[in-house]
Amino acid sequence: MLITCLWEQVRRLLTSGIVVQVFPLHDNEALKKLEDTWYTRFTLKFQPIDRIRGYFGETIALYFGFLEYFTFALIPMAIIGLPYYLFAWEDYDKYVIFASFNLIWSTVILEVWKRGCASMTYRWGTLVMKRKFEEPRPGYHGVLGINAVTGREEPLYPSYKRQLRIYLVSLPFVCLCLYFSLFVMMIYFDMEAWALGLHEDSGSEWTSILLYVPSIIYAIVIEIMNRLYRYAAEFLTSWGKT
Repeated sequence: MLITCLWEQVRRLLTSGIVVQVFPLHDNEALKKLEDTWYTRFTLKFQPIDRIRGYFGETIALYFGFLEYFTFALIPMAIIGLPYYLFAWEDYDKYVIFASFNLIWSTVILEVWKRGCASMTYRWGTLVMKRKFEEPRPGYHGVLGINAVTGREEPLYPSYKRQLRIYLVSLPFVCLCLYFSLFVMMIYFDMEAWALGLHEDSGSEWTSILLYVPSIIYAIVIEIMNRLYRYAAEFLTSWGKT
């Protein structure tokens, strides 16, 4: 907690221009102890997250904690995905199943990580530290009230109105985007099968070029959809919090 408070003060001094640069000095003895328990010896055990936090601070500790968690979270994905690459299946439904599993897997691991991250920050006493130093956004609109966490007067927005916007607008929009993404993916599979069948029937070099056309079109469509979805997500996020 002390490290976080000091870093917040330093960050404010850097932002205001009072402090130009910061050069942290290492404690060689403490760093050597951390090195011996962290990465110099090959042992099958978890990282010393608390010791990393004690030396480098909460931000760095959370970074390495997430890397460790994500590494273990990839194990079920590897187990499920291995048969898809070992066996040649002609049915394209396998890709839909695997894509659906990816969607569920990514959602679950993010939610579980939120709980783990909250547990660590609560244990370190920094769970509400970021909110304590945050200033209300310029675009945030609401009635002035007392924040229950910081005790400061700031604009407050009713939670039920925010939840209505999320469940009546944002959630249906996300489901529509997911449906459209699956629809585009199925069109890509059909185009790929058509190009492959055409090439097998003719066997010419010109038709072999068509094998790359579905992938090129799919990549362009995905890039356009990503840009549109990012813009819509940013708009809905700002709209749902104002």
